Amino acid sequence: MPSALIVAAESILGRPLFTHLRERGWEVLGTTHRVDSRVDLVQLDLARPWDAQARHERLQRMLVSRPAVYLFGARPGYKDCEQDPAGTWRINVTGTVDVAAGAIRQGAFVVFPSSSAIFGGAGTENAPGEALAPVPASEYGRQKVATEQAIAGLVPKAQGDAGAAILRITKVAAAGDKRFKEWLQDLSRGAAIQASRDVMLAPVSMACVVRSLRQIGERRRSGTFHLSGDRDVSYYDFARMIASALGRDPELVRADEARAAASVASRLEMGEPSRRVGLEAQAPEAAATDLVEEFRKKG
Repeated sequence: MPSALIVAAESILGRPLFTHLRERGWEVLGTTHRVDSRVDLVQLDLARPWDAQARHERLQRMLVSRPAVYLFGARPGYKDCEQDPAGTWRINVTGTVDVAAGAIRQGAFVVFPSSSAIFGGAGTENAPGEALAPVPASEYGRQKVATEQAIAGLVPKAQGDAGAAILRITKVAAAGDKRFKEWLQDLSRGAAIQASRDVMLAPVSMACVVRSLRQIGERRRSGTFHLSGDRDVSYYDFARMIASALGRDPELVRADEARAAASVASRLEMGEPSRRVGLEAQAPEAAATDLVEEFRKKG
């Protein structure tokens, strides 16, 4: 039976991955940094040293199985990182790498979800490929790059099938995202919404991300991989796709002025490394359909 340790199992990616893996017969253990959370989760605080926390009996039992370890527990967001670079670095970089190193020493395979934000300052018209050197333009992006590099540096010393995969992901179209949630709610009741024609995204659905994370954990192949929408679309065009998937008139979507946006690359090139582990780019129409299905399941 495959096994997984999901760090921050209550996070936006951790929750659906936890459910997805259990439904497919995996043995799954989740962690949380909160002391008053669900009793089926183990407390793990990325601000504290891994060795001081890894003695927990349930963590030790899981690590014996040499699981896939999914590292979600960072403090996300551009604003948090800009306002508190030292505090977020301690969790997003130092704490995350500490867990990765400890898990790999015990034979685990680490999966670190990264972001297209590492190419925020690349200034290239072409979609960045897996081998392109990162050029972050934000503190958030710099912290992702530092974590990527440190985790990649752990791989040469890994034994057996232990190792690490870095998965850079473009914009995730999730029903819990504030913008998409409001759009879905308004369109569902027939209300008009506004979306920018000038800001672009290459969306992938939560379902696509979760499937891809599972595949990487199953194959245990170390490297840097990309998961991206197959083309860039404007938020306006994507909103119209969402309306169609809901069975609503796309004319409910009105164009508005471009909102201020972080300088982040949109589409990522998915080259041979990503294809070798079975990853495929997702069409935005499919991402919209998955998004609507996720919204309806949530009720």
